[in-house]
Amino acid sequence: MKKRQVLIIAFILGFLAVILVGSFLTSVENRYRRAGEEVPVLVARGYIPELTLLTERMVRKVNVPREFLQPKALSRVEDLVNEEGANIYSTIVPIAAGEQILATKLAAPGEEIGLSIAIPKGNRAISIGVNKITGVTDFIKPGDRVDILGTIEYERATKAGSEITSSTVTIL
Repeated sequence: MKKRQVLIIAFILGFLAVILVGSFLTSVENRYRRAGEEVPVLVARGYIPELTLLTERMVRKVNVPREFLQPKALSRVEDLVNEEGANIYSTIVPIAAGEQILATKLAAPGEEIGLSIAIPKGNRAISIGVNKITGVTDFIKPGDRVDILGTIEYERATKAGSEITSSTVTIL
Protein backbone atom coordinates (compact mmCIF):
# COMPACT_ATOMS: atom_id res chain seq x y z
CA MET A 1 0.00 0.00 0.00
CA LYS A 2 1.03 3.45 -0.61
CA LYS A 3 1.71 5.81 2.22
CA ARG A 4 -1.17 7.96 1.15
CA GLN A 5 -3.70 5.09 1.33
CA VAL A 6 -2.45 4.08 4.77
CA LEU A 7 -2.79 7.66 5.94
CA ILE A 8 -6.38 7.92 4.62
CA ILE A 9 -7.38 4.61 6.26
CA ALA A 10 -5.78 5.70 9.55
CA PHE A 11 -7.63 9.02 9.40
CA ILE A 12 -10.98 7.29 8.71
CA LEU A 13 -10.44 4.76 11.52
CA GLY A 14 -9.37 7.54 13.91
CA PHE A 15 -12.44 9.60 13.03
CA LEU A 16 -14.66 6.53 13.54
CA ALA A 17 -13.01 5.86 16.92
CA VAL A 18 -13.63 9.47 18.03
CA ILE A 19 -17.31 9.20 17.07
CA LEU A 20 -17.74 5.85 18.87
CA VAL A 21 -15.98 7.06 22.06
CA GLY A 22 -18.02 10.29 22.03
CA SER A 23 -21.25 8.34 21.62
CA PHE A 24 -20.30 5.98 24.45
CA LEU A 25 -19.40 8.85 26.80
CA THR A 26 -22.67 10.64 26.00
CA SER A 27 -24.69 7.52 26.82
CA VAL A 28 -22.81 7.04 30.12
CA GLU A 29 -23.29 10.72 31.00
CA ASN A 30 -27.04 10.52 30.26
CA ARG A 31 -27.38 7.38 32.38
CA TYR A 32 -25.65 9.02 35.37
CA ARG A 33 -27.52 12.28 34.84
CA ARG A 34 -30.83 10.42 35.16
CA ALA A 35 -29.60 8.51 38.22
CA GLY A 36 -28.10 11.65 39.77
CA GLU A 37 -31.15 13.91 39.44
CA GLU A 38 -30.43 17.04 41.43
CA VAL A 39 -32.69 18.07 44.31
CA PRO A 40 -32.61 21.21 46.48
CA VAL A 41 -31.23 21.06 50.02
CA LEU A 42 -30.35 23.63 52.69
CA VAL A 43 -26.69 23.83 53.74
CA ALA A 44 -24.92 25.95 56.35
CA ARG A 45 -23.30 29.14 55.00
CA GLY A 46 -20.70 28.95 57.77
CA TYR A 47 -20.01 27.20 61.04
CA ILE A 48 -23.10 27.17 63.31
CA PRO A 49 -22.40 26.46 67.00
CA GLU A 50 -24.65 24.25 69.08
CA LEU A 51 -27.64 25.81 70.87
CA THR A 52 -27.93 28.53 68.21
CA LEU A 53 -31.29 29.76 66.94
CA LEU A 54 -31.19 28.95 63.22
CA THR A 55 -32.04 31.88 60.93
CA GLU A 56 -32.53 32.13 57.19
CA ARG A 57 -29.27 34.08 56.85
CA MET A 58 -27.29 31.10 58.22
CA VAL A 59 -28.31 28.76 55.39
CA ARG A 60 -28.41 28.68 51.62
CA LYS A 61 -30.12 26.42 49.12
CA VAL A 62 -28.01 24.27 46.81
CA ASN A 63 -28.75 21.40 44.43
CA VAL A 64 -27.17 18.01 45.07
CA PRO A 65 -27.60 14.66 43.33
CA ARG A 66 -30.50 12.77 44.91
CA GLU A 67 -28.05 10.00 45.78
CA PHE A 68 -26.16 12.40 48.11
CA LEU A 69 -29.24 13.81 49.85
CA GLN A 70 -29.02 12.99 53.57
CA PRO A 71 -32.07 11.50 55.32
CA LYS A 72 -34.15 14.18 57.11
CA ALA A 73 -32.43 17.03 55.20
CA LEU A 74 -34.43 20.25 54.97
CA SER A 75 -34.99 21.54 51.45
CA ARG A 76 -36.96 24.76 51.93
CA VAL A 77 -36.11 27.93 53.85
CA GLU A 78 -39.80 28.10 54.78
CA ASP A 79 -39.26 24.96 56.92
CA LEU A 80 -37.20 27.06 59.36
CA VAL A 81 -40.04 29.38 60.40
CA ASN A 82 -43.53 29.02 61.83
CA GLU A 83 -46.78 30.51 60.48
CA GLU A 84 -45.93 33.93 61.98
CA GLY A 85 -42.50 33.94 60.32
CA ALA A 86 -40.57 33.44 63.57
CA ASN A 87 -37.51 31.19 63.61
CA ILE A 88 -38.38 27.99 65.43
CA TYR A 89 -35.34 25.72 65.36
CA SER A 90 -32.15 25.67 67.40
CA THR A 91 -29.14 23.52 66.70
CA ILE A 92 -28.53 20.60 69.06
CA VAL A 93 -24.98 20.02 67.82
CA PRO A 94 -22.53 22.18 65.84
CA ILE A 95 -23.08 22.27 62.08
CA ALA A 96 -20.06 22.70 59.79
CA ALA A 97 -19.97 25.10 56.85
CA GLY A 98 -21.47 23.44 53.77
CA GLU A 99 -23.09 20.66 55.81
CA GLN A 100 -26.68 19.76 54.99
CA ILE A 101 -29.23 21.01 57.56
CA LEU A 102 -30.79 17.88 59.05
CA ALA A 103 -33.95 17.79 61.16
CA THR A 104 -32.14 15.36 63.47
CA LYS A 105 -29.65 18.11 64.40
CA LEU A 106 -32.35 20.65 65.23
CA ALA A 107 -34.83 21.04 68.05
CA ALA A 108 -37.92 23.17 68.40
CA PRO A 109 -38.40 25.29 71.54
CA GLY A 110 -39.51 23.23 74.51
CA GLU A 111 -37.56 20.13 73.56
CA GLU A 112 -34.88 19.14 76.04
CA ILE A 113 -31.70 20.48 74.44
CA GLY A 114 -30.17 22.98 76.81
CA LEU A 115 -30.93 25.64 79.34
CA SER A 116 -30.31 28.70 77.18
CA ILE A 117 -32.86 27.58 74.61
CA ALA A 118 -35.45 26.75 77.27
CA ILE A 119 -35.43 30.27 78.74
CA PRO A 120 -37.86 32.66 77.00
CA LYS A 121 -36.44 35.99 75.83
CA GLY A 122 -36.34 38.56 78.59
CA ASN A 123 -36.29 35.98 81.40
CA ARG A 124 -33.49 34.57 83.54
CA ALA A 125 -32.76 31.25 85.15
CA ILE A 126 -31.68 30.85 88.75
CA SER A 127 -30.68 27.77 90.66
CA ILE A 128 -31.97 26.91 94.09
CA GLY A 129 -30.35 24.21 96.18
CA VAL A 130 -32.82 21.49 97.12
CA ASN A 131 -32.69 18.01 98.55
CA LYS A 132 -35.20 15.13 98.56
CA ILE A 133 -37.30 16.77 101.26
CA THR A 134 -37.26 20.41 100.14
CA GLY A 135 -37.48 19.32 96.49
CA VAL A 136 -40.77 17.48 97.12
CA THR A 137 -39.17 14.07 96.46
CA ASP A 138 -38.89 14.42 92.66
CA PHE A 139 -42.61 15.16 92.19
CA ILE A 140 -41.77 18.47 90.53
CA LYS A 141 -40.88 18.06 86.86
CA PRO A 142 -39.68 20.49 84.12
CA GLY A 143 -42.55 22.65 82.93
CA ASP A 144 -44.34 22.65 86.30
CA ARG A 145 -45.14 26.01 87.87
CA VAL A 146 -44.33 26.60 91.54
CA ASP A 147 -44.27 29.36 94.15
CA ILE A 148 -40.96 30.09 95.85
CA LEU A 149 -41.10 30.74 99.58
CA GLY A 150 -38.41 32.63 101.41
CA THR A 151 -37.93 32.02 105.12
CA ILE A 152 -36.14 34.74 107.03
CA GLU A 153 -34.89 34.42 110.60
CA TYR A 154 -34.15 37.74 112.25
CA GLU A 155 -31.61 37.85 115.07
CA ARG A 156 -33.78 39.82 117.48
CA ALA A 157 -37.12 38.29 116.54
CA THR A 158 -38.59 35.42 118.50
CA LYS A 159 -39.86 33.59 115.45
CA ALA A 160 -39.11 33.21 111.75
CA GLY A 161 -41.41 34.26 108.94
CA SER A 162 -42.00 32.92 105.44
CA GLU A 163 -43.21 34.86 102.44
CA ILE A 164 -43.86 34.04 98.80
CA THR A 165 -40.90 35.62 97.02
CA SER A 166 -41.88 34.51 93.50
CA SER A 167 -45.16 33.17 92.21
CA THR A 168 -45.89 30.74 89.33
CA VAL A 169 -42.23 30.16 88.47
CA THR A 170 -41.63 27.68 85.65
CA ILE A 171 -39.35 24.74 86.47
CA LEU A 172 -36.67 24.19 83.85
